Amino acid sequence: MVLLTSAELVWAQGDAGQPGEFLRHGVGGRALGLGRAFVAIANDANAIYWNPGGLIAAYRKEFTSMYTNLFYDSRYSYVAIALPRPFFEPHNKILRFLFGSESAWGVGWVRLSTFDFDQRNEANVSVGNFDIYQQAILVSFAHEWVRTSGIWNVGVNYKMVSQGYSGLVQNTNSGIQGFHPAWDYFGLDVGVTFQPLHAPFLREIPGLGSLRNLQFLRLGAIFQNFIPPSLNQGGVNEIYPAVFRIGWSYLFRFPKDWRLLVVNDYETLFKPRPHKYDVWRWDLNRDRRWGVYWGIELQKRMKDFLLLPRLGFNNRAENWTDSFTYGFGMNCRVGINSILKLDFALLKPNESLGWDSRFFLTLEFGQPFDVNYFLERIKIHKKKSDLRKDYLHIVAQYPNDQIESSARALAEIYDPNNAPRYYRMIGGLGWANVLYQQAKKLHNEQKFSKAKEKAKLAVNEFSRVYRKSLKEFTDEKFLNYGESYMINEQWSKALEKIMDVQQPSLRYCYLSGVAYKRLRNLDKAIESFRCALEFKEEDSDLYRICLFHLAECLMEKGHYQDAIKYFALIIKSDQKLLRQNYPRYTIFSDRNILDDAYYNMSICYQELGQKQQAAVTLAKVARYYPNSDKIKGRWYDKKLDSLIR
Repeated sequence: MVLLTSAELVWAQGDAGQPGEFLRHGVGGRALGLGRAFVAIANDANAIYWNPGGLIAAYRKEFTSMYTNLFYDSRYSYVAIALPRPFFEPHNKILRFLFGSESAWGVGWVRLSTFDFDQRNEANVSVGNFDIYQQAILVSFAHEWVRTSGIWNVGVNYKMVSQGYSGLVQNTNSGIQGFHPAWDYFGLDVGVTFQPLHAPFLREIPGLGSLRNLQFLRLGAIFQNFIPPSLNQGGVNEIYPAVFRIGWSYLFRFPKDWRLLVVNDYETLFKPRPHKYDVWRWDLNRDRRWGVYWGIELQKRMKDFLLLPRLGFNNRAENWTDSFTYGFGMNCRVGINSILKLDFALLKPNESLGWDSRFFLTLEFGQPFDVNYFLERIKIHKKKSDLRKDYLHIVAQYPNDQIESSARALAEIYDPNNAPRYYRMIGGLGWANVLYQQAKKLHNEQKFSKAKEKAKLAVNEFSRVYRKSLKEFTDEKFLNYGESYMINEQWSKALEKIMDVQQPSLRYCYLSGVAYKRLRNLDKAIESFRCALEFKEEDSDLYRICLFHLAECLMEKGHYQDAIKYFALIIKSDQKLLRQNYPRYTIFSDRNILDDAYYNMSICYQELGQKQQAAVTLAKVARYYPNSDKIKGRWYDKKLDSLIR
């Protein structure tokens, strides 16, 4: 019994002999090289061990194995296979959920064993050696839910645990129980990973929230032993503690195919209460501080190779110099659809032991679940919701050569609510138009300085596309380009772009007329506004504002009788107020154009020497529009008196 107890303590060094600690030694060269910070990026066969939710994110089917010497004749073994998206689209709904292209399965086997214990009988005579082992089989299932907020992956581990003594001579007086191996102990883990796309709150973070940046963030969490195994050791029932771990990772991209991955996990343990099957009754283990795990991985692609130096850190060791782990990986192509992964990790399992070198071998095989895979799904899917998922998957694998067409499809058809974010990611005329609309909205709200800043960004984006290819420009885009200059009060450049329009329209005439008017070319402005009247869209605000501008230009030219005629046409209109989104050149603060028309008519009458008519017209402003800014203050009374006298 002393030997057995000693073995258990050896297996559990560093964590106070918690039951089931053999499931926490760690597997995978990448995970160990990153200091065990892996819960958010578990996307291979090792996800079975670290976080089953990430199993569906594996790039191909994958087989991995590990066999390592630990200490004191202890061996640690791990074998696993991951089968993401096993079938394309089964027709049966249940089969599609379990085995379709949004599901994944995996099986892993973990074994910790210590060898060559001396076995003696009551007479202290050696009767041979025996081994002690603990092992577990993990059966994992994961399913993904693709939403506009992001890609959610949820997985569960069903684990069967056993322990036993190999080569032990049965002795009824030894008091050793449980030497017959049996898979009598069961447990359940629950894990989740999340790749945000348009997630609320996260999308509002400055510098991170854009779609181009946010999708490189990964979040993960796992609740190990959500339903805990319970082992009988020497007549004592031991319940595995619950382990809760959360983590995040972020991939930074640099020129020339350099990338830097940063990962961070936090972990705590919960003590079980005496009730074996009451899975919700856990107490936080305050004797054990929160585990903090950090890791960085540099990624450099070189033709058919991917080089991956790694560095990790965790706060588990008493001496901080023992808290670091080091690793290196190399992925190389072996055939058309196979990748061989070679990984190395250097770590110190325990303060009292030396450094341990571990080598790992993994094989990826089969069809890659890349952009082409989801393009094939697009060809067979008919439902809008399914197509949206496929396009979101392609966008989530940015950058790729299908990103522009997929982002446009989402912006225009499948997810128009997030159109600005898609256009911002791919740039081009779509993004320029979004910036223009934002500038126009700010201008309409009379936030002129912010409107100019946004208009400048729109002009820069329009200009970039303009220099690259004129073929992408339509008349509407030329007008938006020109109006962006107008918001920025660059009238000459605005007119230059407006003149690129091939087919005149009411808006074309209006914008060109306003630009000519601001440049004091009144003859050209009058010509443009007269052209606008030929479209005979009397019910539109744009038409009425063109009438107003035309009348104002005629006033400035001294053609007062013609100006009065056009002001009168405005007054006869049935539409009393301009609509909320009326064009803001000129701005009418109360959205009422009629009081301005009456007021300007009175000036025209005055200039023609018709003072009585001028007074009557000015009085109508006060009568019909008592809140007009044209009659505020004592100025109005003085003006009216002068006209009457």
